[in-house]
Amino acid sequence: MDALIFDCDGVLVDSETISIAVEREMLSGWGLDYPFETFVSRFVGLHNRDFHAALAADAISNGRPLPEDFADQLQAQIWRRFET
Repeated sequence: MDALIFDCDGVLVDSETISIAVEREMLSGWGLDYPFETFVSRFVGLHNRDFHAALAADAISNGRPLPEDFADQLQAQIWRRFET
């Protein structure tokens, strides 16, 4: 091996900004419209398990539960956005 590159989040790819944008877009499609500041203060830094549990609870409270594969759909969309 000649080289090893480590990406401290945001150095090579601003993944947090991309992820937040995709998450908010997809959630909006399910009637969960979070203002940016609210989304960041509630969810940034949570473990994925806790993030998805909170989203599921919000969706149920909103009367439209998320599909069981929502986390997979979300991750797939985030990866697609990273590729662009």
